[in-house]
Amino acid sequence: MPYVKPPLGGPVGRSRMRLSASSLVTWERGERDWFLKYKIALKTPKNPEMILGIIIEEALIGLMMESPSCNHIPKRSIWAAWMENKEYIPTDNAPEINSINNLKNWIVNKVPDAAKVVWNEGKKKWDESVFKRPDRAWEDVSLKMIEKMLVGGIELFLEEIEKCNEKNGGPHLEKWRQNGDPFPIPAPCWHQKAKHPIPEKVPKHMDTIFFDGKYFDTPFTNKGKVNLKELWEITRPWAKDPRVWQPQRLYHQDGWASGEMDLMIRWDEKAKIVDIKASDGKSKYSVGLPIQLRFYGWLIKEIKRISGLKFELSGLEGWYLKVPFRKIVDLISTSEIPKETERLKSIWKVQQETNRENSKCPVDGELNLLSTTLESITPRRWEGENLGEICKHLEPEYPYCKILSIPDRLNVKGYISGKWGPLSNHFGELVHGALISNSKGGTVNLTLEESQPNSHLELSDLSDGEYVILDAMPGIWRDMPRLYVDEKSKIIPLNEYKSDDELTRLGRILTKTDIQGLVISRSKNSGRRLDGRPWSMESCHLWDGEAIIELVAFGSAIGGKFSSIICGDLVKIRGAELGWRNGIPQLRLNPRKTKFDVIEKDSSN
Repeated sequence: MPYVKPPLGGPVGRSRMRLSASSLVTWERGERDWFLKYKIALKTPKNPEMILGIIIEEALIGLMMESPSCNHIPKRSIWAAWMENKEYIPTDNAPEINSINNLKNWIVNKVPDAAKVVWNEGKKKWDESVFKRPDRAWEDVSLKMIEKMLVGGIELFLEEIEKCNEKNGGPHLEKWRQNGDPFPIPAPCWHQKAKHPIPEKVPKHMDTIFFDGKYFDTPFTNKGKVNLKELWEITRPWAKDPRVWQPQRLYHQDGWASGEMDLMIRWDEKAKIVDIKASDGKSKYSVGLPIQLRFYGWLIKEIKRISGLKFELSGLEGWYLKVPFRKIVDLISTSEIPKETERLKSIWKVQQETNRENSKCPVDGELNLLSTTLESITPRRWEGENLGEICKHLEPEYPYCKILSIPDRLNVKGYISGKWGPLSNHFGELVHGALISNSKGGTVNLTLEESQPNSHLELSDLSDGEYVILDAMPGIWRDMPRLYVDEKSKIIPLNEYKSDDELTRLGRILTKTDIQGLVISRSKNSGRRLDGRPWSMESCHLWDGEAIIELVAFGSAIGGKFSSIICGDLVKIRGAELGWRNGIPQLRLNPRKTKFDVIEKDSSN
């Protein structure tokens, strides 16, 4: 089974607090880079390759989801039609496939159709991006190059089919012939229903196929030597089903690590993990592939050790599509697992201890912001000035405050009751919460909730009564102050609290701030929740010459003024609301109460 249910009944939503393959790669590259990218979500300007890689992967998986065994085969790529939301009825009969070349020709004929959709979808995403490199254009990406990469991926997949043929269909052939795909979560196929370990995560409208309403679920009827149509079905790897947009990850049972693989090839006795790369393997980032794949190998073996899953790995591979070629990565041995677990968990613990002091910039007299250069964010009015001079320009005047002076954690006393959850918070994550009052039946009542899923599970087990909460995080949502708790927070019964630490009265919690800063990063996201409701958000990161903080606008709070800001703009905000993400302060715009102004808009753009 390629992925398992999240531990502790938690959500399948993404959490930056778990250790993942990509975050580990970034951590090994540099701890500060990790903090900026994963703790405060600082963005770098997009280039076309950043968009192309994801869509190429989806298109290749979509092509492998085709089935030559179906009676009615469309000439068009099914993935392309699905992406364009086009309905059609296939009219072609199943293709004659008597050789590996027949099989290749059948699927390669669908590549130009898929490649056009890749290019068009990428162009759309590029045009919608609010932060991209000014020296690049989507037209840098050629249709011919996209086709070449998709064909390269198909050739690597066909090599697997030939290997499977050499073993006469592999050890699972008879199971396939008796009952179809033998795995609980099958490799995704357009002619089969989408499946997820948690059935309710499959959207209702995805439970039907869009072209002929018929599924190909019958086992093979062939009883002789395995044929190429069978080999395609057997060899098709598990991958993330595009019809299920919920994450499909491996989760460590203790909840501190997770990973989402590209492909898992399972036709042989042992499985193989594959990561798809839309490149030639020559970039400086290719050194991260072994770290990434060995993390997946460790995670599977660790899950197997804890849960007793009968699952073995035979290898780890990176598929570089431009060439194409396979990069083989050594498996982590069983004897190495305990030591590797200890090492990775120690990294994760260090990551949890990072605080907003790490958002300070400059560092050692240098502008250290991922790949961002001072020139790329310096407004024309300050051109030619050095870092120190720019920092002086950014020093806030009254009533605006410094980022690091924004209220951090505090200690409070109150009566906790009315526990609930897990229920969705404003990020759509399932969290636990309760009501906290200044006394039983008191006049001051605040919502108390986890800052993110499973960050303070003790909250759900508390009995009603008076408590002291240490290291609570103040915030506000929909005009109502609230408190957040995470792994660093402690909830202690009042009669057990012996310290003389200062306690903040519930009615005196500061939840808003006035701030100014230079825009150094921008991002924009939108989508649909599982219930079909749309969501949207935009954010920017502000730098006050000393530290960085994220400013977020959700839904109706976005507005034209916020959407028009660019890097290099100096902005001033009155009444920004305090929120939290991953234990780090985050500011949010209230469309009715936050005043947002762009001062001396950068004239260089």
